[in-house]
Amino acid sequence: MNSEAERVLNAIKDAVVELEALAKDTADMAGERADAAKDNVRERFEQAADKVRGLEQELRGRVRSGARTADDYVKENPWRSLGITAAVAFLMGAFVSRRD
Repeated sequence: MNSEAERVLNAIKDAVVELEALAKDTADMAGERADAAKDNVRERFEQAADKVRGLEQELRGRVRSGARTADDYVKENPWRSLGITAAVAFLMGAFVSRRD
């Protein structure tokens, strides 16, 4: 998952670098070359957006799966879940009270 996110970010970074280069070149271009450059940039951003949408769907699926797993665990182990929650709340309270 991490590598997929890194690939998407790298694709976006590459598209931004290419956009900057094309923006500089476009100032000197005219007509068809400028239109081709714009189309190329638009296509690269659409590809990056598609990758981001795919990553978003994958993350949503993983979050839903994790939520279902947590829900099942709490239903199967209500007392253990309550104990864990109480311990976490106690530790957070202790941590917050030390900060002041």
